[in-house]
Amino acid sequence: MSEASERPRGGGLARSIDAFFTGSDEKASPASQPADPATRLVAELAVEREEERREELFDACARLGLRAARALADALATTEDRFARRAYSDALIRMGADGLPVVEEMMDDPRWFVVRNGVSILGEVGGERAVELLTGALARPEPKVRRDALLALAKQGGSDAGQLAYGMLDDPTAMVRAAAATAAGELGVERAVRLLQRMLANEDDPDVTLAVLHALGRLADPGAVQAIERQAVGSFLRRPPPDVRIAAYRALRHIGTPRARRLLNQAVDDRDPAVKAEVRRLLGMS
Repeated sequence: MSEASERPRGGGLARSIDAFFTGSDEKASPASQPADPATRLVAELAVEREEERREELFDACARLGLRAARALADALATTEDRFARRAYSDALIRMGADGLPVVEEMMDDPRWFVVRNGVSILGEVGGERAVELLTGALARPEPKVRRDALLALAKQGGSDAGQLAYGMLDDPTAMVRAAAATAAGELGVERAVRLLQRMLANEDDPDVTLAVLHALGRLADPGAVQAIERQAVGSFLRRPPPDVRIAAYRALRHIGTPRARRLLNQAVDDRDPAVKAEVRRLLGMS
């Protein structure tokens, strides 16, 4: 086997990281000093498309620890490239608890988009302070931050997260109400069933309606069947759009009471082909 084939994974990058740890280049002239490994990692992650190489870069970030985490957070706050943004976030997520001090700093940043980045990463990493930090994000004036904080809470679990989701169901912004409904369903917040039913009767935003139907299906409370039926069947004067009706029938399938099953059976020949196809799928007929 050739000497070249036995090189460590990462080649020059790996050697520059080793030098960073050992200080082996401290006596070298400034011109011969390698670039800061954290800076090099960020630069390579921004453009690297090959999966195996990206895994090496993620591993290198973990080796560098907080120095890499801070470089990634800084780059994440300034880049406008969607691929680079995803790569930086993935690297911070892969660092796990080792990068949490930097993520916590992001949550205190005055720039709303930095907080939003921190929220998304925290939702994946978790940690003992995750719910506490996300609670602060729910008080932000930016709807996108509140929405993402709720979706992050849905991944944390626990009664505290559920209580926070319940408290956001009446948010003035539709996207936040939709996220709160989704979180309430994912977290199994049973006390939210009545409020979700009222939202279903009064809500005029289709995305919120879909989220509420999904949540009621997840919670599977038989008392919600009548409210869901109105969205599935409609009335003589008003028939909900197909996507809402499909979501309603899916919720009924999750609840599974005799009345819910009867409503599904009545829709096997629905006039809307999309609704008909989905109902038949839900009943195992296709």
